[in-house]
Amino acid sequence: MFMKKLIIFSLVLALAAGVVFAQASVGGNLEIAYKFLGGDNIDKSQIMSGDMAIYNAHANVNFGGADGGGMVRLWSAVNEWKPNFFTFIWWKPTEWLRLQFGQNADGDWGHAQISGWGFNAEAQNQGAIDQYRGIGNGAVVARTAGNAWYGGFSGLGATVSLTPIEGLAINVAIPVVTIAGNDDTGAIWYNNKPNPSSANHGETTAGSLFSKMHINVAYTIQDIGTIRLTTELGPGYNKGDADEWYGTAGTNDPARIWASFYLMAIDDMGLDVGAGFRLPAGEDADINFPVGIGLGFRYASGDFGIKARIGMELGAENKIGGTTVKSDTSFGINILPSYNINANVVGYLGVGLGIVSMDKEVPGVDGNYDSLVDFYVNPYFLVRGANGVRFYAGFTLVVDDVNRNQGGKKDGKDGLVTWSLPLGMRAYF
Repeated sequence: MFMKKLIIFSLVLALAAGVVFAQASVGGNLEIAYKFLGGDNIDKSQIMSGDMAIYNAHANVNFGGADGGGMVRLWSAVNEWKPNFFTFIWWKPTEWLRLQFGQNADGDWGHAQISGWGFNAEAQNQGAIDQYRGIGNGAVVARTAGNAWYGGFSGLGATVSLTPIEGLAINVAIPVVTIAGNDDTGAIWYNNKPNPSSANHGETTAGSLFSKMHINVAYTIQDIGTIRLTTELGPGYNKGDADEWYGTAGTNDPARIWASFYLMAIDDMGLDVGAGFRLPAGEDADINFPVGIGLGFRYASGDFGIKARIGMELGAENKIGGTTVKSDTSFGINILPSYNINANVVGYLGVGLGIVSMDKEVPGVDGNYDSLVDFYVNPYFLVRGANGVRFYAGFTLVVDDVNRNQGGKKDGKDGLVTWSLPLGMRAYF
């Protein structure tokens, strides 16, 4: 009898475990980039080789279903075998309410549908010039692309999402306190001053916490597009002392606001328009921040496709020491046509142009320049292999006029010209 009960109990336990883990999945990827050859126009420089980087080595565990679940990601920093992780759990008790605790470092509710990570996607780590990893390294064409777009909430915290009617989503994120060190060694507190009454100093005042909220509203018009509006709150200028909850005396932390519209009404085409700005700061609200404007476009027809993005940052006037100074105005455009050569090979041709317009002399550069110009040319190929392996090969040529003082001539009148033959491999599992 005992043996029979043990067998039944084991079967029940196995069935329960099967139900719990039936919807769990394990996956990940590995990216390795190799700059086979590269050089520049700096005086007496040589052709170099051997620069290799391991990107985005991670493994995911996803679990859950329609009403709840989560993810755990283990990953390692670039070329550093120091494991890190992020994880989050979500629960949907009703059709109109979703709760999430933890951290989704990939970001929730980001605005850019074309101009962000998806413009080059995985190729940006394997040879494509992009705003995120700098083969173009600081060139205007890369830097201005993302200023108009809310990047999403990717910090540690709690999120609440409401969908009261069809097409409408109201999302709120509350960042939580994270700490480094402790009071005995000189703690560094992220965004908030800790509550001394807390035993582990992992809490903060409610005012400090809620003053950092992200509030996102998205409304989708069926077959037309999606309107998005987001604000990242900030307590503003702190003219008090360092003991006040909203930060160190004399610091500025004004709110930021983004708005965007993604048009999807036209077959095979997408159009993204966005803008972002930060509220004035300073004790007398005399510090102004540049306004970002962005445009993204994509079109596909058969084997041919094209993407384009434009980013602008409009200079703002500020009073510094009684003098009015206008910040730089910058403009960048990236164009990326592609063609499916066959089922396994895709060719791309990335080109870009960037311009900075200035009122004042550029610090550290000999001469008074009214404008600086960057551009790049970046053809590359994707070859899809067996077992999820992808191979990239390309060529980059970048003229970075912003860094002209690093160029080949001593008078700093030449832009910094760099070129490379990048290779890359990526595997999913």
